[in-house]
Amino acid sequence: MDEHRFYYGAEVLRVVDGDTIDVRVDLGFRIYREMRVRLYGLDTPETFGVKKDSAEYASGKKAAEYLSERLKGKEIILRTHKDLTEKYGRYLATVYAEGRDVNQELIEKGYARPL
Repeated sequence: MDEHRFYYGAEVLRVVDGDTIDVRVDLGFRIYREMRVRLYGLDTPETFGVKKDSAEYASGKKAAEYLSERLKGKEIILRTHKDLTEKYGRYLATVYAEGRDVNQELIEKGYARPL
């Protein structure tokens, strides 16, 4: 049901990890808000709270590096789901860059698993 989805232009400020980004969202009417967004429908290996010499950490870093390179210098579109947040209060969104679903790319390239 598309009436419960909202689309926003955004600028990526920082890639936190493979499934979390800090963005500056254009809400319209010259109103902007900086926020942390969790990529919807996927999970990547952790880079926080795990040993730095672990396979999980190495895989998580690769996912974050891919996402950073993929989004660097690009205008993105966020598709949010009405008021849908996760346990840490981050909005959940599908990210589009150059017309492509970046969330799906992460899954297809093996950097993330679908939820």
